[in-house]
Amino acid sequence: MSLRAELVEPTAGMPGFALVLPLGWGSFDPEPAALRAVAEQSLERLAAAQRTALRPVLDEVFAAANRGVGDAIRLFAQQDVPESDFLPVSIVAARMDAPGGRSLAEAGRHLMATRGAAPLDEGGTILRWTQTSTAGFSGGAAEILTINYLLPAPDSDRRGLLFQASILASAAGTTVDPTGVATMTALCDAIVATVRWKRDA
Repeated sequence: MSLRAELVEPTAGMPGFALVLPLGWGSFDPEPAALRAVAEQSLERLAAAQRTALRPVLDEVFAAANRGVGDAIRLFAQQDVPESDFLPVSIVAARMDAPGGRSLAEAGRHLMATRGAAPLDEGGTILRWTQTSTAGFSGGAAEILTINYLLPAPDSDRRGLLFQASILASAAGTTVDPTGVATMTALCDAIVATVRWKRDA
């Protein structure tokens, strides 16, 4: 697999960072209008029946996005890939401040106790947990697997970088094979594991 490094400049009170993306992936503005444009480009690569089935799902997803983008910094997803290589997965990077005046370490311990969070890496610097949600739309429902990754920001005990990988597991009666979901999960794990903070010279 061909890889390339992607540098994200400092923004939203967060230092810059770099990560490695597979060839065919890009980095995008996380605003809902920009995300919708990227999604529509992806839809155009699908067959007409697939576009009809997935468009209501997108309507629900972007209605939720418009209700609150939060502190999103960048979106990472495929671009310019043939239909046969398209994966229903994207990763959003966002700033996360520990709630209630707690430290990020305290928030992490809470996530471990309540969400089953566990370290992704041997050094324990990336905390990972998953959740599954269902989004209803007029033609049925879509099941989305969300994989969360939390990294502490340098020089801060309350601020971190949260990655949320969203995998469309099923929609409109079509279910992704479990092996495919496992492969996309492993891909997201591998991408987030490459994150490195930008060091000022």
